[in-house]
Amino acid sequence: MATLVVHTQGTLIAARSRHLRVVPPGGRDQEFPMAQVDRLHVYGACQVTTGALGLLARQGKDVAWFTRHGRLLARLALNPHHGVDVRRAQYRLGDDAVGSLLLAQRIVATKILNQRAVLLRAWRQRQTPADDTTLDALEMAASKALSAADANLLRGLEGAAAARYFTAWAALLPQFPWTGRNRRPPRDPLNVLLSLGYTLLTNECQSQAEAIGLDPWLGVLHGIRPGRAALALDLVEALRPVVVDRLILDLVVHKRIGPEHFTSESEGDPSEDPEEADTSPANASDPADPANIPSTIGLPRLTNDGFRRYLAAYERRMAHRAPDHDLTDGLRPALESQVRDLARCLREGRAGDWQPYRLRT
Repeated sequence: MATLVVHTQGTLIAARSRHLRVVPPGGRDQEFPMAQVDRLHVYGACQVTTGALGLLARQGKDVAWFTRHGRLLARLALNPHHGVDVRRAQYRLGDDAVGSLLLAQRIVATKILNQRAVLLRAWRQRQTPADDTTLDALEMAASKALSAADANLLRGLEGAAAARYFTAWAALLPQFPWTGRNRRPPRDPLNVLLSLGYTLLTNECQSQAEAIGLDPWLGVLHGIRPGRAALALDLVEALRPVVVDRLILDLVVHKRIGPEHFTSESEGDPSEDPEEADTSPANASDPADPANIPSTIGLPRLTNDGFRRYLAAYERRMAHRAPDHDLTDGLRPALESQVRDLARCLREGRAGDWQPYRLRT
């Protein structure tokens, strides 16, 4: 087992010797040896005892708390015991506008090429004609990204490429209407699936960055903003289409998740989660003011069954092995390798040489 996911509301997670004991309400207790648990993800109203937290901390396990619908609330941060050298190199890069731009260019270019590869693979698998105009436009955007004169131009190229990519990507999923990318909160089923997957992946990137000694709050593509793990967001960019977008294509095309796995919240709905509103300092001038809390009434939510299906599929995806695509150990080890490679390039003063994961075509 890689990730122990607890999402049944009212569940208790306690420690028993070197085991985690999971006690769901009205269900059968289960025990998991710590040797089989790499991380614990808790969703909604589930309680983790201090004994369980102590056991997880001593074993160096990652713990993350999410709202019931998948928004990250907090993580258990262990005391850092190494990484001063790599953080110093990271801070030097942060003061180097040219070096930061070189790294950001490579991140964006690789992301766009991965988006192109996702579309090309999907069209091949369905034996449908490829949209050569879109493929050429994405390839051109990736080329321009590598020579973008500044960060603003780079972000513009990224945004334009993303709009074109998602239009073609969503066309492969006619079961769900698409009006463009939206979030905080997502307003249609496809955006719900995208946001949930990106949250899970960003949490993993942040955990890996912290584990190796990097500062997850200082990035090169994403600027410094309160409550935003900029480096984790940088790391996740090239992996978004590889992990999450392909996962959603697989789930929807093979009818493992469909419109029946979504429900719309209505006013007074007891399942409504008041913690879902994004009231972080970056998105609300006064989080205590109800006027600053976005309404979630009428927005789509995954059903409990849909949520379980998605989390299980995400874990399978992260454990996926594909020897012909350099994933002999799975996507999660590939992510860890990416973070280690970035740390090495930073120490050696050649961050611009770092190559994010590239999906083959």
